[in-house]
Amino acid sequence: MRPAEAVIFLTLAAGLHVGAWQLAPRIQGTASDGGPGTARLTLAPATPRLAALARSWTRPPALGQAPQPAIAKRVDTPPDRPLEPIQPAARPVSQALAVVKPDPLPRSDRTTPAPPVPPEAATAAPPPPPAPVKAAQPPRLQEPARRPARPAPPARAYADKSRDAAPAIPAQVASGGGAPADRKVGKKGADKTQSNTSGGRDRLLAQWGARIQKKVHRRLIYPRGASGSGTARVALTVDRTGRLVATKLLRSAGRRLFDRAALNAVARAGRFPPAPKGLSRDTYTFTLSLAFRR
Repeated sequence: MRPAEAVIFLTLAAGLHVGAWQLAPRIQGTASDGGPGTARLTLAPATPRLAALARSWTRPPALGQAPQPAIAKRVDTPPDRPLEPIQPAARPVSQALAVVKPDPLPRSDRTTPAPPVPPEAATAAPPPPPAPVKAAQPPRLQEPARRPARPAPPARAYADKSRDAAPAIPAQVASGGGAPADRKVGKKGADKTQSNTSGGRDRLLAQWGARIQKKVHRRLIYPRGASGSGTARVALTVDRTGRLVATKLLRSAGRRLFDRAALNAVARAGRFPPAPKGLSRDTYTFTLSLAFRR
């Protein structure tokens, strides 16, 4: 579109809007105005009825006293009398009927008369009954005192025959690597000396073995993947300081997992308690039975 044409069209549009705006008031005024008429006012006097009605409207209302409500008179009521307890009605006294008791019948003595007592029997008194003889009670036998049972040692040690041991010496509870000086005894009095010392060594070995077995049992663990039960027999060699020297499986538990767990329990125990002072050998061997139960 050219600029000249745009100017022409804008001018025409503006003119149309201005013309419509000028014509709008005229049309509106023409529509609202009515036809031309005459302005006249007619006056006429009011009728007596309307005048009386107007006076009644303008007359103020008569003020009168409002009726007071009637006040009820106060009536003094007598105080409440305490209620007297109601006594139950007396029951009629029943006339006692005279009961005529029959005359008691004479009792007949049905007891048979006692036979006459001869004069001799009446004079002689019966002899007194003999006194009961108490049966002699047998003397009570004293029960022998029971001896307390000696507890069996939990750990057992097997003996290895030493080359330099005398034939009269009993089997040793544990085997040792060294040769102590107390084993060299003479031929005379050797049996007596060994019998006095063997009992003390056995007791010390049993106490030491129990402590070793207790420590191994604390490290005993049921293996994973195993089932059932079994008992493995293990031999372990310990020196006097409590150090583990060697371990050996003497009897299998029937399953490799149980045997391996028994040897591992001994190895995990680490260092054992040292030997008592009465044991002078360098090493001692103990046998332990390790049971596995599910």
